Amino acid sequence: MKLYNVGILGATGAVGQEMMKILLERKFPVGELRPIASARSAGSEIDFGGRKCTIVEASDDAFEGLDIVLGAAENDIAERFAPAIVKAGAVFVDNSSAFRLDPKVPLVIPEINPEDVKWHSGIISNPNCTTIVTLVAINALAKESPIETIIASSYQAVSGAGKNGIDELHDEVAALAAGKPVEPKVFQYQIAYNVIPQIGGEAYMGYTSEEMKMQNEGRKILHLPEMKVSCTCARVPVIRSHSVSVVLRTKEKISVERAKELLNELIKQSKGSSVDLTDSVRQSVQVEEITTYGKDRCPAGPNVSDSEAIIIVEGRSDVLNLLKAGIKNAIAVEGTNIPKTVQDLSRERVATAFVDGDRGGELILRELFQVADVDFVARAPRAHEVEELTAKQIVKCLRNKMPGDQYMEMNGLTASSDEDEEEEKEEKPAPEIHRELRHAEPREDDSEEHEERRRERKEKKDREERKRDRKDRKDREERREKKDRFDSGAIDKFRKKEDKDVDTDDVIELPAAERSLAVPGETHLMVREEPAAEPEAVVEEFIEETAVEPEPVAEPEEEKPKAKTRTLRGKRSTSNKTLSPEQEKFRDLLLDLSTTHNAKILGADGQVLREVAVKSLVNSLKEESEGVDSIVFDGVISQRILDVSADKGIKIVVGTRKGNISKMPADIVIWTKEDLY
Repeated sequence: MKLYNVGILGATGAVGQEMMKILLERKFPVGELRPIASARSAGSEIDFGGRKCTIVEASDDAFEGLDIVLGAAENDIAERFAPAIVKAGAVFVDNSSAFRLDPKVPLVIPEINPEDVKWHSGIISNPNCTTIVTLVAINALAKESPIETIIASSYQAVSGAGKNGIDELHDEVAALAAGKPVEPKVFQYQIAYNVIPQIGGEAYMGYTSEEMKMQNEGRKILHLPEMKVSCTCARVPVIRSHSVSVVLRTKEKISVERAKELLNELIKQSKGSSVDLTDSVRQSVQVEEITTYGKDRCPAGPNVSDSEAIIIVEGRSDVLNLLKAGIKNAIAVEGTNIPKTVQDLSRERVATAFVDGDRGGELILRELFQVADVDFVARAPRAHEVEELTAKQIVKCLRNKMPGDQYMEMNGLTASSDEDEEEEKEEKPAPEIHRELRHAEPREDDSEEHEERRRERKEKKDREERKRDRKDRKDREERREKKDRFDSGAIDKFRKKEDKDVDTDDVIELPAAERSLAVPGETHLMVREEPAAEPEAVVEEFIEETAVEPEPVAEPEEEKPKAKTRTLRGKRSTSNKTLSPEQEKFRDLLLDLSTTHNAKILGADGQVLREVAVKSLVNSLKEESEGVDSIVFDGVISQRILDVSADKGIKIVVGTRKGNISKMPADIVIWTKEDLY
């Protein structure tokens, strides 16, 4: 296999770093990798797949011996060094906008116009991000009939402004959560929890420079110089992934069925690679941003070391979810035993305890109040966990935090342990006749009686906790039933109205959340990339819980047998998947556990060793895991559960869905409802 010497101009920036990751992910045949950057970074080293590559200062001589140079720098840098790159005999693939509209430079999207590469003269330009997103989606329709008009609205993430834009969003979210003012530097206005309806300066007839990019670049790539384009670009407080809504008119009418066929073919062709790439990018980002802090190596955000305020959460997944919301000063305790690192930090910084809205969160708070200085308390909504909250919910919870002393008083908590309470009782003034006995050695009978009282108090506390847990579970089930009844009724009503008012011959049926009408010669299309603020699993669960499956209609000539169905959370679930006997066994176990919030722990022979509550699953595995081969539970498969399972040698983990998982164990088989139903 031929190897290519590859240079990256602007290797230390966010775009340059992503380019190196993609080269590794795609297994591109790289011989020499030469990172090229400013004099400030020259001489330092960058890791590339285990190879240490020394950064070279950008100069006219820096490109000798290279076959390909990937441009990840600004326009002025690209224009400055492009002649030297071409002179050195390398092909310059530039990511800036410097050469996009140059008639001598091909502007290429590989999925649309790869043939344009053939006429390059040493420089190939890469289009604007929103242009790529839009044109890849609509190209399927453009092949069928030329596009005459495009009306588009883009909602662009802060990543479009580079690493500085991402950092500014993180900093503003953290500042607002701490009640501090924000000072915009990268953007014109505050971007956190705001939308800025302008990207770039005014360029032509009221359109901004960013809006003109889609217009001019689209015409060049599609080879449609007469195509009319009107675009509006807005900046939104999302870290990565742009969204674009498009209304287009084709020269010739495209039937509804044909349009659906073209779009489905596009989705099938791109599904596999895009999903894998998206997952890998997300995981790499999570792994890079989360760190460890202190001698106890507590999972923490990158700003914990120098932030004046910290947010104390339960586990690693909570830190990851706060990072996704732009909050970088969280640190995890990883259980009810509070590490000394967290104890010391709480005395030095302004500490906010942010815990789950269940009994587990309350237990962690009790322990924190005993050993740490908690200034403020924030709780997730009742029966919810911090790791499953959206960014909006996280900020709302932190804004509604209350002083620690006030929370203790309102909830009858105390910072003293049982032993401290006993000492206080002993220090109370005693009658004069017994004062001389206060410091006497306790008798053996008294010690036994004391232990018995403590045991009774513990048993009473456990009974109260179990009672509260049952009540919480009952409340959740009642809320779910009400939601199911409402959703089913609302959807049925919508479908009846839709059937009555809409002519299906003129409608392209897109997903329900993105459905729009089409008229002859005009197609309405919604183009969306994967949202960055909401996890995929949450969207999938919402769709599953709100979808209504139509009843099968029998044919007049022959009565067809009905598919076997199982009940899942009050819904019908029909499975057409071919499952192994082992998968069928775990599917049945998962169905049996539905809505129970329990877990079953199985041995190597497939027999159930014991059944526990999901919230106690981790502790149960830690305390006793001998002979455990697999676990199945009615809950989210979290990173914490996978880590414990890997440590204990568990082979199979089955849950309802995957949570925020940054490190997938290689020796564990993971199945979810999506795999088994």
